[in-house]
Amino acid sequence: MTRNGVARFVAGAGAWAVTCAVVGLVVTTTGVAHADPGPEAEVECVQCHDTPDAAAFGRSVHGPTGKRADSLTAACQACHEDVRATEAGHDAPRPVNCARCHAEAREQTRDSVHGEGDGNGTAPRARCVDCHSPHEMVRGEARDPGTRAPFFERTCGRCHEAAWHEYETSFHGRSRNAHVATCADCHGSHDIRSAREPSARTYRLRQAEMCASCHADPDVGFTRVQIDKVRHYFQSAHGLAVEKSGLVVSATCVDCHGAHHVEHVTAAGSPVYRARTPETCGRCHLKAREQYLQSVHGRHLLEGNTDVPVCNDCHTSHEIQSPLVQGSTVYPTHVSDTCLKCHENARFIDRYSFPPLRKETYLSSYHGAASKLGDTQVANCGSCHGSHDIRRSDDPLSMTHPSNMKKTCGQCHKTGDPSRPMVVGKIHITVAKESHWVTSLVRNIYLGIIFVALGFFAFYIPTDLRRRLRDARRNDERGAG
Repeated sequence: MTRNGVARFVAGAGAWAVTCAVVGLVVTTTGVAHADPGPEAEVECVQCHDTPDAAAFGRSVHGPTGKRADSLTAACQACHEDVRATEAGHDAPRPVNCARCHAEAREQTRDSVHGEGDGNGTAPRARCVDCHSPHEMVRGEARDPGTRAPFFERTCGRCHEAAWHEYETSFHGRSRNAHVATCADCHGSHDIRSAREPSARTYRLRQAEMCASCHADPDVGFTRVQIDKVRHYFQSAHGLAVEKSGLVVSATCVDCHGAHHVEHVTAAGSPVYRARTPETCGRCHLKAREQYLQSVHGRHLLEGNTDVPVCNDCHTSHEIQSPLVQGSTVYPTHVSDTCLKCHENARFIDRYSFPPLRKETYLSSYHGAASKLGDTQVANCGSCHGSHDIRRSDDPLSMTHPSNMKKTCGQCHKTGDPSRPMVVGKIHITVAKESHWVTSLVRNIYLGIIFVALGFFAFYIPTDLRRRLRDARRNDERGAG
C-alpha cells in the first residue's frame, strides 16, 4: 500500500469512529430521555395549599381525627380521592361527592326547599359547601353557646340576612342556654320545606307542635307552670281549631309571639307586651279591638295606663275558651269573678276611687244569687255594662246611661218598662245610705212587711199549737169518761 493509500485509510477509519461515537451518544442520550424512572414521590397538600388552615382542618370532623386518617394528606384524599399530587402539581380535582358518606342528608336536601333547583332540574339552590365549611367543620358547634351564633350567621345568615338579624337580636338569639331554639330546630337542617307545605315544621297547622317540642319539654329547663301553659293551648279555642278542625286562620304561637324576633313578655317590643296585647289580638279580632279602644278601658290604655285590663286579663292567654264552655273565664256564671279581680282589688279601689263593695252588692241581688246557683240566663256584669265596649255611666253611649236603661233591661225583661226603678235609684245598693229616697222607702216598707209577717207568725204558730194540744186533751178525757 502506498503512503497516500495508508493516509486515506487512517482518515476514513477516524471519520467512521467519530460517526459511530456521535450516533452512539445520540442513541444513548435518547434512551435516557425516554426511560421510565419509576413513580415520583407524592408531596403533602399543605406544601402548596395554605388554605385551609392546617390546624383548623386538623381539628375538624373531616380532618385526620374525624376521618381516622394517619395524615392531613390522607384526610384530604378521603374526599378528593382522584388527587395525587407530585412536585409537578396535579390535575384539577373533580367535584366532591358528599353523598358517598352523607347519602341520607343528600336525599333530604334533594326534596327540600334548597334542593328544588332553578326550575329546570339542573343546579340546586344551595350546595353542601354553601352551608358547611368542609375544612373547618367542628362537631357540636351548632349547639355550643360559644360557636352557635357564628355558625348560623355564616350558614343561614349568608342568604337570609333580614331573618338572621331579627333572630340574633331576639330573646332566643341573645340566650346563652345550650337548649335554646336555633334555625335548625324550627326549620330543620337538610329537610327544610317551604312554610306553605303541609309537611314543613313551620306550616301553620304544625307550628304549635314545633314550639311545644322545646317549651313543653322539662329537660330544657322550663318550670311546670310554663309547661302547663303550653299544653293548655292545645285544649283552648285556638288550639282545638288547629288540631281538631284544621282551621289555618286560627291563632298559633307565631301569631302572638312572632317568629324570628321572639321577645320576653316584659319587653316593650314584644307583641304580647301588656300595652300591645289589644293590637296583637286585634289583627284577627278587628271589631273587638275597635270597641275596646273606644271603651273606658281602652282609652286609658292609650293614655299609658297599664293598670286597665287587656284581652288576656279577661280571656286568659293560652287557655282561652269560648264563652259557651263552662270552664271559660267569660262563661256567664264566671263573668262576675273575672270583673271583680280588678273591681274588688283594694289597691285599685284606693288609686282610682272605685265604688266599693261591688261583690257584696251584686251577690246580694237576685241576679247575683241566681248566678251563683248556676243560672246562665240571669244578668251578669257584661249583660248590663257590655264586654269590649264598656263605658262610664255618664257616657250617652253607655249601656247604663239613663237614656239607654230601658233597652238594656229590656234585653231580658220584655214587659212594660223594667228600667224605671233603676233610673231613679241606684242599681248596686249597699247597706250604707247611698240609695235614692224612693228606693229607700220601698226597701223600708218591704222590710217592715217582712218583720210584721214574721212577728205575726211567731205569735200565731205557738198559740195555734197550744190550742190544738188543749183540744186533743179534752177529746181524750171525753173518750175516757
